[in-house]
Amino acid sequence: MNRNKRIFDRAAVCAMAFSLVFASGCGAQKEESHGKITVIVKSQDPYWDSVKKGADEAADELGYSIDWQAPANEDVPQNSFVEKAVHDGTKAILVAPSVAEGLEDSFKMASDSEIPVLAIDTDIDSEFKESCLATNQDAAGGIAARQTIQLLPDGGEIAVMGHMQDSPTAIGRFEGFFVNLPHTNTTNFSLPSGYNDTNVLDSETAAAVSGSGTPVFDLVDIRFCDNNADLAAEGTKEMLKEHPDIRVIYCTNQTSTVGVGRAIDELGYKDRVQVVGFDSSDEEIGFVQAGVLDGIVVQNPYNMGYLGVRYAVKSINGYSIPSGIDTGATFVTKDNLENPEVQMLLHPENY
Repeated sequence: MNRNKRIFDRAAVCAMAFSLVFASGCGAQKEESHGKITVIVKSQDPYWDSVKKGADEAADELGYSIDWQAPANEDVPQNSFVEKAVHDGTKAILVAPSVAEGLEDSFKMASDSEIPVLAIDTDIDSEFKESCLATNQDAAGGIAARQTIQLLPDGGEIAVMGHMQDSPTAIGRFEGFFVNLPHTNTTNFSLPSGYNDTNVLDSETAAAVSGSGTPVFDLVDIRFCDNNADLAAEGTKEMLKEHPDIRVIYCTNQTSTVGVGRAIDELGYKDRVQVVGFDSSDEEIGFVQAGVLDGIVVQNPYNMGYLGVRYAVKSINGYSIPSGIDTGATFVTKDNLENPEVQMLLHPENY
């Protein structure tokens, strides 16, 4: 194993030691089980390319093929993909749920056919799901929160650009952000349905905290772009027009980050408004290099695909698997962008 691969493995939350155990366990079967494993993601966004690379490499190592299914966008129901995979005789199904509920009947169909179902990228509540390999959204949101505290040590106005209001990842990253951002004042702003901030201050407490010299973060706006970068850019301009004192905008995925970045770049506000984003498209990386984005919370989609397939094969062969694996997240800035570990997260196809 070369040095770069070792670095990548150490950086992953799920160490390669587990993978080696899986490989030897699978090899211990009397007859190697070949077939296809279906991977159903949310959309054709470039983010999923790394998931596919990881899944393809693990499948190749273990003698399986990948049936890759990517709907045009997150609005496309995934039930038909799951059910078709069952009918086509897949050996296991990995699915990145685009909804919080609505897949249970399809998952049951797979379970009734003794086909393991594992969630990747996004968790979903299901009695038929065997495991979930994803970023811990609370922890990832906490990374963004700690960066915001560094950017605004004295407090100030902040805003959120979410990708889809009902998305489990948007909700999880929002709550993970605010549970780690103490003294948040939302007295002049109503949170959307389904969104909670356990640190929210009432008006009396906010005044007392502010008077004590403790920094208070004023959430003045939260908008959703329906996973459309153009809408995110338009919404950002509107937010900044209505709230010119916003100093940090937190974005919950790649599309929202790209849209906000484009608006900040067009307005020439990179020294006035900091952006804490999510994910790692080429455009986002360019914005980090240019100082338009303060940084991005980078997940490990390669590991989701790679370890997802390995755990699926483990289950196919009758071994028990953990109910959940945190695949980790790293905050990438202009300062650490060229670090080898970071480069392997951003460009696993090069290693």
